[in-house]
Amino acid sequence: MDFALGLGGVSVRPDFFDDKFFEIPDVLWAVDDIWLSGNFMRQGRGIWASNKIKMPVDTGAGNISGLAHSKIEGHDRFSADTLCISYMKNEYGIWK
Repeated sequence: MDFALGLGGVSVRPDFFDDKFFEIPDVLWAVDDIWLSGNFMRQGRGIWASNKIKMPVDTGAGNISGLAHSKIEGHDRFSADTLCISYMKNEYGIWK
């Protein structure tokens, strides 16, 4: 997997988070899935998905005030995702 999508959560251990992980540039703090994934890739950690995980029940709450529909610091979700991917490519040479 290239990206960890945390719709139902992501399992991690404390040693997955080094000092660089917490040096989050403006706007990118809102892009958790890509930020997590890029940092895992940067550290050489694989991202695994299980076919036994069930998707969470959609309560509809995400359609009301979900992060995916937010505009943060002038960036919508697509813009912020693209910015984070570009950052990871340029800063760490991943996802070329």
